Amino acid sequence: MNRNWVWVWRWLAGLALVVVLVGSLAPGYVTVVPFDLPDQKHFLAYLVLGFLFVVALGKGWVSVLVVAIGLTLMGFAVELLQDVIPGRYFRWVDVRANGVGAVVGVFLGWSFRTWVSSFRFPGSGKPAPGTRSPESVNRKP
Repeated sequence: MNRNWVWVWRWLAGLALVVVLVGSLAPGYVTVVPFDLPDQKHFLAYLVLGFLFVVALGKGWVSVLVVAIGLTLMGFAVELLQDVIPGRYFRWVDVRANGVGAVVGVFLGWSFRTWVSSFRFPGSGKPAPGTRSPESVNRKP
């Protein structure tokens, strides 16, 4: 991934995290999202978080696993906290939607990061994987 864009992905991941946490921990009478699809909202929110955090931070399987497990645990913790917030309550189906969304988002983010890293970026000095450098093309055997 081009280093010039890493900070943008990290900023977007942080912003998405704040939006999800504020929306998840707001009292039940506060409308954060204008549509009412409870399970889909949980799935989509954690899918976006998983995607953005893997693209922003993921450089290998360890970080991918840390993001997937971390977001799943965060989703569980948020559901536990919702039990003490007025108008909110704990639901196992929400925990499942959070976890599945996080795992799908992590997979999509890893796929996107792998795909983008196959391109050659100007100024990186490295040819794309599977291609030959100009020096090796002009070299005589």
